Amino acid sequence: MADALLRIEKETTLLPVMTVHDEAVYEIIHDQRTAVDVARIKALFEEPPLWATDLPVASDAKATFRYGK
Repeated sequence: MADALLRIEKETTLLPVMTVHDEAVYEIIHDQRTAVDVARIKALFEEPPLWATDLPVASDAKATFRYGK
């Protein structure tokens, strides 16, 4: 997960406002949310780290107005 957070920060300049177990939460200004590609963030999260290229990684991503499970 840490590897994914660094990839997302490098590519999108987004920083997580919190992490909860295996989740990362980002806050995006309402006017800028169309510029953030949720599918791209999901793809970055699912890239395995270089030291574990065969590691199966799956994730879910969504954009909402409030945090929720």
